[in-house]
Amino acid sequence: MEKKLITEAYKIRFEYFNIYENKENRWHEKYKNHDLYSIVVKSLKYNYKEIGLMMPKLILEEFAH
Repeated sequence: MEKKLITEAYKIRFEYFNIYENKENRWHEKYKNHDLYSIVVKSLKYNYKEIGLMMPKLILEEFAH
């Protein structure tokens, strides 16, 4: 289950940077009700070198509650 969540979070993050570049508000509108939205938004403060380590941690923190 966790791997599926991580994969989905990476996909959503990828869209933010590659499909919705300069149209970020549209991305937020599309995903604002998605279960992983808050996690992906938090992940945006990390660069591509850090995200491989941070995304699993962010997901664990969110769903550990």
